[in-house]
Parts: sequence; C-alpha cells; structure tokens
Amino acid sequence: MVTLRGECFGQEHLAGYRVQVKEKTCCGGGVWINVPAIHSWTDTLIEFEIPCYFIETGNYLVRVKTPGGNSNERVFTLEECPSLLTTDPVLGACGTWIKFFGKNGDFGVAQEEMFDGYNGVRRVVDFVASSGTYTALKYRNWNEDSMERSIEVRFYKFFKDGIDTCGEPIDGRNFVQDDGTSVPSGPCAGHVCPDEPAISKCFCLALGTYSAYIKAIYFGDEDGSGGLSCGDTIFQVAKSNPVYFELTNDPIIYKLNPKEIELDKRLKIYGLNFGPTQEFGDEVRIGSKKQAASPELDLGRAVECVRMWSTTLIKVKMCEFPKRWEGKTKYVWVEKNGKKSNYKWLKILAPLP
Repeated sequence: MVTLRGECFGQEHLAGYRVQVKEKTCCGGGVWINVPAIHSWTDTLIEFEIPCYFIETGNYLVRVKTPGGNSNERVFTLEECPSLLTTDPVLGACGTWIKFFGKNGDFGVAQEEMFDGYNGVRRVVDFVASSGTYTALKYRNWNEDSMERSIEVRFYKFFKDGIDTCGEPIDGRNFVQDDGTSVPSGPCAGHVCPDEPAISKCFCLALGTYSAYIKAIYFGDEDGSGGLSCGDTIFQVAKSNPVYFELTNDPIIYKLNPKEIELDKRLKIYGLNFGPTQEFGDEVRIGSKKQAASPELDLGRAVECVRMWSTTLIKVKMCEFPKRWEGKTKYVWVEKNGKKSNYKWLKILAPLP
C-alpha cells in the first residue's frame, strides 16, 4: 500500500482520474502506466496498491493525472521484501551476538533512514517464541558497504511492543519502545503511549528455539522528531522470511577485567551460566586462539587459583603461566558441565623491574 498526500486531487475517484508510474531513467523517456488498484481517493490523500508482478523493483516517477492536468512528479522506489539467508551462530546463551546474513539492500545503510522531511524507514529484528514477540534493542555493524551484507544483533536486551491506538499502527504495534511520555505534536498530540521497559534479565527468557525476522517499517514522521516515534503513521511493514536461533544455557563470557594482567594479579570474568559453584570438571582455561576456538575440551592450561565462582562472576588469581607468554596475547574461556564458553583475549604483561 502506498499513500500520496497533496492537494487538488479531486473529491473522488472518477473516470479520467489516474495514478501513474514511469521508470526513472537518466535520459528521460519511458511510458506512463496506470496503477490498477486504487483503494481510496480524496482531495488530499490517495491510497493505492502495487500488485505483485505489476512492475519490477527499481526507481519510478509517480504522478496524479486528472482531467484538469497532471501533478508534479515524485520518486518512488520499489524494493523486494528483506530476505534472511542464515545466522551465525545458530545457538547460544543469552548475551550472544548473532550475525544475520542477507542480500544486497536487505539491511540498508543504517537502521533508520529518512527519505525526505516526512517519509522514512526503520528496520528492527523481532524474535518470536510461544511466550511472545521480543524486539531487539542492541545492534552493531549495520553496514551495506561490505560484500558480506550482514548485521549483528545481541540476544540480550529487548522490549515487548504493546498495543497502541494512535498513529495508525499495524496490528496494534508502533515498533517503538514507548517511554510513557505524551506525543508533542501532529494528529496524536497529547496522546500517551504506555511505557514499555526493556527486558534485560536473561532469566525472563525461556530456553528453546526462537524465530527471527528482520522488519522494515515505512513511516511518516507526524511529529517532526526526525525518526520513528510514538504517534507516527506507519504505512507498511515488510517482513523477511524467518531464520532460527536456539537459546541454550551454555556458559558465556561478557568481559574480562583487567584486559592486561601480570603474574599473581586477580582476574574477574563476567558472564552468565557459570553455575552457583564450581563443580568437578568446571574450569577457567587459557591458551592460544586456536585452542580457544576449538570445540574440544581440556585444551590450553587450567587456571588453578580460583578465588570465587558464581553464576555471573568468576575471580581467579593468575598464579602461574610460562615466561614465554610475557608480552603475548592469550585467550580465556570457561568450561562448565562439558560445555565451552566463548573466549576473550587477555594480554600477559611482563613483571615490572
């Protein structure tokens, strides 16, 4: 569905009143084609549909033709629905960064883009399970310049988009994490979209398989905020095919502190799913990147001096490592219940003279 806003279109769709499109080329020319599916027509607003296989993807000029003459022209871009090819990894713990791979144009050059002073698009990733739909809040490497065509989304911080009644939402959703403030201007001025707090506790999310979709939300910036916000008009939501991610209880490291360490200094390992206590076979290990990345257990060296072990934090004393490691970068990981965490780099410092 496409919406045209303007003036002097005529009060209703009568004979001789047309919406026309023509392929935009560098040298002009081409043939104007009548759009066959007009859904509504008023003097200031026209809604029409682009039927499947009517025109190919690309850039087109759009105009309104009436018995009184032709309107000015606007550029309209017809895109394919976004397509997801695969993810990496396909399973992991809460906090995992998931890389989504797609085709050219699926992700755009940024998460949100404004085409002009009013029309824009915002892209989000939804994770869907039996417990509900969760919209991701943490993204990185959103870039279409590389040959890889990928983005990264962290399975950690989400919000659940509630039902809202202003701004012409689709299926009740406005795809915005509302903060409970009122809309400052536009048709929805004074309306309050209920607060939607972030879900940042991993125990709130059930283990199992989640369907993941990338969605492109095409909107009109009613309040002039410069982006999608509560009360804006949503014209269309383009949804990709699903890909799947399995949430597990594998151990995961979020960060090390410090990242550079001397012998006999303490290292803090922050993460999740380490377990409340250290059981038989649970270890912190350190070694080469090849050893850390291998699925095989018991590689590298075990760090023997464990001072504290909890579900989210492990403290160890670096009580021994080979002298040849001094000045080198090594990698730390955790093994718990026969499962191996991700790994983080750690630089081994030579002792001060």
